[in-house]
Amino acid sequence: GNLCNGSPAADSVPALIAAGAVAILAGPQGRRELPVEDVMLGPRKLALGYYSLGPNAEELAQRSIGGYYGFLGEEGAKQVAGSAARSAERVKGVVAAFEASGCDESIFFPSDGDPEQVRLLREALD
Repeated sequence: GNLCNGSPAADSVPALIAAGAVAILAGPQGRRELPVEDVMLGPRKLALGYYSLGPNAEELAQRSIGGYYGFLGEEGAKQVAGSAARSAERVKGVVAAFEASGCDESIFFPSDGDPEQVRLLREALD
C-alpha cells in the first residue's frame, strides 16, 4: 500500500529502496521487475487508476471499490468508485491523460479479482 499510493508518510519505502527491493509488475505485455526507487517517483507522482469492465461494470465498481473506500463515508466512496474506467474508450482516455502528464507507465487496479477483468483490460488497450 505505501508503495502504490505514493504517500509521503510511507515509512517502509526508504527501507525497501535501501535494501534494493524489486517490484514485480504484471500486465498485458507479461511480467517484469522494476527497482522500487523507479516505482516511487515522488509524493503522489503515480499513474494509477481503477477499472471495471464488462456487462456489470457499475455494480462491480460500487461493490468492490466503494466498499473498500467505505471509510470515506457513502458519498466519498461513491466518488472513488465512480472514477473507475467502465469502458474501453474511458480506459484509453485515462492512459492518454497519464501520458499527457508525463507518465510513461500506468497501474490499473481491477474492481474484481476475476481474471476476466484483466482480459477485458487487455482488449481495451489493444
